Amino acid sequence: MKNMSRNGRKGSSVSRIGVYAEKMASDRVYRLRWTATFLLVAVASSLLAGTWWVRDGRSSFRIDSPSPRTFYAHSRMRIVDEKATRALREQRMSDIGGVLVRDRRFPEEVRSKLASIERGEYRAVLPESLAGILESLPEISARRIATVSSRVAISMLSSPTAEGSPAETIWKGLEASDLSIPEQNLAFQIIDHVMERAMVMDPEVTSEVRVLAASEIEPVERVLAVGDVIVREGETVSDELALILRAQGYPELSFPWKTLAFVVLGVILWASWMWWYSVRREFNFDPLEWGFIITILIAGWVAMFAS
Repeated sequence: MKNMSRNGRKGSSVSRIGVYAEKMASDRVYRLRWTATFLLVAVASSLLAGTWWVRDGRSSFRIDSPSPRTFYAHSRMRIVDEKATRALREQRMSDIGGVLVRDRRFPEEVRSKLASIERGEYRAVLPESLAGILESLPEISARRIATVSSRVAISMLSSPTAEGSPAETIWKGLEASDLSIPEQNLAFQIIDHVMERAMVMDPEVTSEVRVLAASEIEPVERVLAVGDVIVREGETVSDELALILRAQGYPELSFPWKTLAFVVLGVILWASWMWWYSVRREFNFDPLEWGFIITILIAGWVAMFAS
């Protein structure tokens, strides 16, 4: 029984469509009504779209698109200059060339080199020029320089949180020793050579320090006075500029689809009611008279939207 009822409903729907199609082909008045309805919908939709384009569409802004015109400030407001802030932060980040950190892979190598220097094996560790200078010094002086150099270098390895740059740390350690100024200069060169591979540039730490330094830059603020240019015609509207334009009351490009759907539905319902009422009241207008009524209606719409 259920299958029969379903088949009956399908058959009735098909037959109903067939009746409508036959009526559309044979009944001129019926065909005229549908044609007029579609015409009214098309005209109403075109008027709505055209009015929107003239009033808002061609002058509205869209994010990440060229500005259709030059927008000016209507009211005074304080804004963050994102462009200037970004430039300052990029400058601060570029000022940091790299961050040196102590490489934990080389402490044993450094200690081995220092032990060789303390044993007097200068040429096995140092460049020929430094080794030659140490060998030309009295043994007591050379030993003292080697001992102090070793002590300062090991102190640096054992103090990962030492303040200042590596050079400042070395000089502080040497100045606290009993070496003379020339001996301190020689010891500095020895330590610098031995510790060279113990200090490496860490890309990850460098990136973190750059981001931290950039975040310390305060946003650059400026006052937007009445009449100031917000964005010029042809310039790309960024997210920051869009916020300012919205705050100033400028419309963002957005087609009113909901309004269009309401207009289309309203026209269809109104036209359907008009045809139904004319049939019920037996208003036997001929096609020319209906055409005149529709023309007057469309002319009224055009005048209303144009005003």
